[in-house]
This record gives sequence, C-alpha cells and structure tokens, in this order.
Amino acid sequence: MIIMNMPSIGLYRSRYKSRSKLRNRNFIAILLAFLASFCILFHLISFNNYGFKSLATCLEGATRSKSFHANNQVNHGIEDNIDNTYGFRHIGDDIESQNDENQASSTSTLSYYSSSSSSVELVDSSLHFPRTRRRLPGCIIIGVRKGGTRALLEFLNLHPSIQKASDEVHFFDDNNKYGYGLTWYRKQMPYSFPDQVTIEKTPAYFITDSVPHRIHSMNSSIKLILIVRDPVTRLISDYAQLAENKAKRDRKMASFERMALQPNGAVNVAYKPVRTSLYSIFYSKWIQLFPAHQLHVVDGDRLVYDPFPEVQKAETFLGLEHKISRDNFIYNATKGFYCVRINGTLEKCLNESKGRPHPQVNPQVIRILRRFYRPYNYQFYKMTGRNFDWPEV
Repeated sequence: MIIMNMPSIGLYRSRYKSRSKLRNRNFIAILLAFLASFCILFHLISFNNYGFKSLATCLEGATRSKSFHANNQVNHGIEDNIDNTYGFRHIGDDIESQNDENQASSTSTLSYYSSSSSSVELVDSSLHFPRTRRRLPGCIIIGVRKGGTRALLEFLNLHPSIQKASDEVHFFDDNNKYGYGLTWYRKQMPYSFPDQVTIEKTPAYFITDSVPHRIHSMNSSIKLILIVRDPVTRLISDYAQLAENKAKRDRKMASFERMALQPNGAVNVAYKPVRTSLYSIFYSKWIQLFPAHQLHVVDGDRLVYDPFPEVQKAETFLGLEHKISRDNFIYNATKGFYCVRINGTLEKCLNESKGRPHPQVNPQVIRILRRFYRPYNYQFYKMTGRNFDWPEV
C-alpha cells in the first residue's frame, strides 16, 4: 500500500515544486516591476525641478494668474504659426527618431548645482507627463554676464510653475543657430504643462545688437529679466573667469590693470568686459522695443546677500503666486554664499566653478573705473527707475 502510493507522493512533490518556482518567478517579476516603477518615480520627483514639481503640477493643477495665461496664449498662437509656416518640415520633425527629438542644446554649461546634470536631462528628455510639450519661452533672462544669471535661474526654478532650459541656448546671438529657425529653438526647451512658464537664459543676449529685434519678432509680449551688479565688481569677475579659462589651456593673461586701462591710464573701452558693464548703453536698445512692464531688473548684489526679496519680486513680475519662501534659502558659511534647501532638508549649492576668488586690484585703478562708470550708472538708474547705489569712489 505504501509502495503503491510512492509515485503519487513523488508526483505531488514535483507539482508542488513547479508551482513554488512559478510563484517565486511571479514574485520576482512583480518585485522588479515595482522597483523599476519606484526608480522612475524617484527620478521624476527628486530631479525634475526639485521637490515634487512635476508631480505637484500634475495632481494639483495649481491656479495661475490671468496675466500668465494671457502670455501663454500668445506663445501658443506663435507656436501654431510656426507649425503652419514650416509645414512639411514640421511633419518631418514628428517622424524623426526619439534621439533627435530629445537632442540637447549644442552649447553646454556647467551645472549650477553639485548634483548630476546629465541624470536630470535624461529624465526630463525621455520621461515626461502627458499633456506636456516643448514650448517657446515665456520669459528670457537676457543678462548680464557675471551678474548672477545662473543663480537667479536656479532660484526661480524652485517654483512649480517654472520650467527652465538647463543650457545657454545662444539662439538669438548666434547667426548660425538663428538660421535653424524657431522650430529648432523650441526643441531646446524642456517639456512643460500649458500653465507653466518656460525660462531660458543666455547672458550674451543683453550686449548683442541684433538680439532685441529678433526676440521682439518672435514674441513682442515676452517678459525679459536683466540681472546687474556693481559694474566694477562685474568687470573684475569677468576678467577672473577669462583668466581662469586661459590658465586651463596653459596660457597666461595679462594683469587686470593692463587689460582694463590703456598705457596712458585711460579706461580701455576696447576691452569687451569693460564695455559689458556700460549697462545704460545696451539697455537703451531694449527699452526702444519693449515697454517697462515687460522688463524687470534684478539687483545681483542683493541676490548674493539676501536672495529671497529679489526672487519674490521676480515671481510678482512673472505673475506667479508666491511659492518660494525664505526657508528655501540657507547661507553656507564655508562656501560664502546662499544655497537652496529642498523639501526642508536637502541642500544644493553652487559648484566649484562659482564664487571663484577675484584678483587683488590696485585701489587707484578701482577709483579710475568707478569715476568712469559713474555717469553711465546714473543714466541706468534713471532708465530703470531704481537706484542701485553702486560705489562711486
């Protein structure tokens, strides 16, 4: 009797083992699927514009101001016109490979924060929510070089209603890129929801003669932000970066004094960094095309010492609800500047390329430069209706 039942027991054990293996395989498959989903959500939540930005936008559908909606409607109309204008070219764009659709800007910049910018861009380019698309910017940070454009962009990017282009696109100041057309330009922008504002920043726009007209031709209602700082400090910072770049190529730059002044002691206006600090000359070209309510000037010096008020003013200018709080900023005594606090705990700071030391400059040279810039500063104060109170001696 026992012997006759042995095959049945063996068959039962075999079936039991098969079922156990199947259950184990199913469990492993479910576990792997869960882990994959978790990783995707983690990247979206952690890296997509810091702290639940896309998720919050998707779930909440936060209310935006009427002025912001109006600006987006203008952009949408422009984009529709682009689609019609480019016709068959746009159809061709739709059937291009995903790699081409997700191409990054050809101009690369260092990440403002110490986190991996490549990881961020991979997630933003290949994974995006339904109803999102690449849109022309509703706001452009036009300059000024070494004025704090990267810091301002990253601070504003804390807002759930803002999506930033991570690279300097150089579309309007580069004739070759401008020749690619607005369809190409739009492809350099991040994916965004209809009620989000896309922002890009290219500091060279401010001082390039052709740019104001080109931007105005794209969208005469666009909002523009300019961030400036003490002209002499900006000049020295500009020199420091250029000198550092040369040093990396084993080349040495002449001293600041020799670059900024002529042999006879006059200010060397042929030196581009000197000219860049002549804010009133360049700003006059922008106000000829754009009304005051479309131009906002940020105090770059105050952004360094107390960023919150300047960021809040920018939120107001963009017609956005105030979502960025003072708690988002924390001073890092080691680095000597403000970092941002994400979700109450995570701290993100400027990378090592920011906050580089400035050269020691002869005080007499500083006085010469301050006297030189003084009348231009007064003109700029009058144009903007704001006294930045830059040192005069």
